Amino acid sequence: MDLPQEEEEGQIQNKEEQQKDEEQQKDRLLETLVPPITRSEHIRDALLRFLDSSVVQYIGIAVLLMVIIDGAFYFFLLIGAQAMCNDPSRVDCQPRNFWYNAGIQVLNGLFTYMSLVSMPWRAAQFLHVAGWACPYRSNDIGCNIYGIPNDPDIWCYIPLKQRLGILIVLILNCVTQYLNQAARIVYPDYVSSNSQPGSTWTLVFFLSSMLCGAIGAGWMLYEMGKIRKEHPGKFGPGPIDSLKQVIADYRAKKANAVDDKEDPAGDDKELERGGDDDDKNDDSNNCRVRESLSRRSGSVHHHPDPTRAKSRRAVIGAGEGRASLRLFAL
Repeated sequence: MDLPQEEEEGQIQNKEEQQKDEEQQKDRLLETLVPPITRSEHIRDALLRFLDSSVVQYIGIAVLLMVIIDGAFYFFLLIGAQAMCNDPSRVDCQPRNFWYNAGIQVLNGLFTYMSLVSMPWRAAQFLHVAGWACPYRSNDIGCNIYGIPNDPDIWCYIPLKQRLGILIVLILNCVTQYLNQAARIVYPDYVSSNSQPGSTWTLVFFLSSMLCGAIGAGWMLYEMGKIRKEHPGKFGPGPIDSLKQVIADYRAKKANAVDDKEDPAGDDKELERGGDDDDKNDDSNNCRVRESLSRRSGSVHHHPDPTRAKSRRAVIGAGEGRASLRLFAL
């Protein structure tokens, strides 16, 4: 049976009061920081909040898709899988050489953008984990960049030595990418970048940047996998699991839409059969209470973190904790 209107309103009011109390407690954590938030931290947080905005997240996803597309284009030209020319060979002819150089230049530009966006967060995390931040904030397991415990992101639970090693590799990824971009500016065309000394500079820094990025990402995923096995269900899904869930939800929604279209009387039949499970009614009531609460509260309550955008939006569905994704400009 559905809950009476008064009882439902009472549940909503109780949850609103509980959320307000929790939010006040979280605000007090920031207000009672010792030492208080400094001007330099305010400036840093303003930059990090901008880089955490929905617009930057959407741009990050678009850049990632462009990397995949342009990377495939570059790879096919690299191995000569093209029909533009073949004189003197498919891997050395015009206009293939022109488009090959254009492809690698675009790819490097995209990698440079990702390095520029991710570097402030990587540097802030490095100073925090190394204990070199000024003022010092606790870097105990589970603490965020302000030393506030119980951060929701699994990144904050990776052991300090491993986290520090990952951050060093990722910062090297940024530095070598900046050098790689500089080399591509100095040797901008196909001839100069494929003859000495241009070929050496461009190839060394390109491979170094790619290798550091791959090692950092792989190492981080490995450490997170270990933690998820040790504490199943404690943390939200990772990027791959989130993507799988989005695809599964989309397929389920599409299948339901097809079923409803093919059998429009299905809902009427369900109503005729009636509800035979009280648990379903309870779930429906709870869901309705949560939806009503969300509409009425008009705000979202989160773990205190001044480096996050006010909306706390997670475009790819990673939830509240985004510390690990921000390391990769996502």
